Amino acid sequence: SPTGGIDISKKVNLKMYLVGNRPKDLDMVMEEVNKILLKDLNATLEINVISWGDRMTKFPLLFAGGEPYDICFMANWNFFGTEAPKGAFYPLNDLLP
Repeated sequence: SPTGGIDISKKVNLKMYLVGNRPKDLDMVMEEVNKILLKDLNATLEINVISWGDRMTKFPLLFAGGEPYDICFMANWNFFGTEAPKGAFYPLNDLLP
């Protein structure tokens, strides 16, 4: 099957956080991407962009406040080393072969 046997009967909205400058046409592009995701996977993707200027305050607040998210851009210079030991990220070891 196209979904590899994964049950997609329940609609899912994935929330993603990125750091950087918000692309000018992001909303337009995501509208089209979400049409495809909804049709093929019964899912949508919401992208939240945290600007470079807000990165030092908003990323730590995201983790400290327990804001639910599914995907987050991380790097050693973007709080990975301080947040991973606190359990901010779901381990993928059991999900990936």
